[in-house]
Amino acid sequence: MTAFDDWLARGRLHRGEGRPADAIPCFRRAAREDPRSPVPPFHLGEVLWQLGLADDAVRAWQASADLDKSFSPPRLALAEVELTRGDFAAAADNAAQASALRPDDARAHLTAVAARAAAADDEVAEAAAAFEAQPELAASLPLPLLAALAERGVAIPAGIGARAFTLEDEDALRRLALVAHKTDPALSARLAQTYCTLVGSQRASNVPLLWPDRTAGARLRVAWLMPGPDAEGFDAARAALATVSRALDSQVALVLLCAGDAERTRAAVASDAPRDTLTMALPPEDEPGIAKAIAMSWSMRRA
Repeated sequence: MTAFDDWLARGRLHRGEGRPADAIPCFRRAAREDPRSPVPPFHLGEVLWQLGLADDAVRAWQASADLDKSFSPPRLALAEVELTRGDFAAAADNAAQASALRPDDARAHLTAVAARAAAADDEVAEAAAAFEAQPELAASLPLPLLAALAERGVAIPAGIGARAFTLEDEDALRRLALVAHKTDPALSARLAQTYCTLVGSQRASNVPLLWPDRTAGARLRVAWLMPGPDAEGFDAARAALATVSRALDSQVALVLLCAGDAERTRAAVASDAPRDTLTMALPPEDEPGIAKAIAMSWSMRRA
């Protein structure tokens, strides 16, 4: 075994056993042993990505791709980064190059098809057919890509609910839940609840919520739009309210702006909202009235 092979094997062992920081010097040493090989910088990009060093990972993958134009893994990695950042045109280009280099790579091909559809509406039919043919692989694609395609009419892969989500997924989750609300209310409710759990898990800000010029020493009033108990989204909204309520402190006062019967809504969420929560009924189908009610909620004072 050469020194290059030895350092590469050590790095892969550390990476495989969940020690990405220990893998970094091994892959860098392997790169010094053979500066022409694209493999060490590719693996270096993987562990840097695991550590949350996205820009460093992108630089490592780009270096790997530049070293060997026929090496496909860094191009697919770059495509997936670009998908998470919403740069669908660049992702389509990199994924297409990866697919051309490895025609048997189903993920590279599907990524290229899906990215083209996200970048241009006239490619949507091909993506929809590809998703239907490979639903499990489709469900594993980057969430911002799935959200963009869902908003263009491509069916959300059924297996998406089994994924593990992170805080970086929260916006895409929200968008997917909104689209699914019309086509699959059960999936929409699951995604919405996952979104609420993710948002509620964030640490509270260290910035004080009270400023004399803004609140005159009173509690900060937060308005919460709440659907009625008979609405399809009520369970998800109730779960969100419960999650947020647990994170509130004594400096915040909550006002529920209720669609429909405010008394019924208050009774339905009694165990999910703080005891001193105020409720207001929103006027039905009257946008100026709704705006006025929201404005009034900010000026209300406790007796």
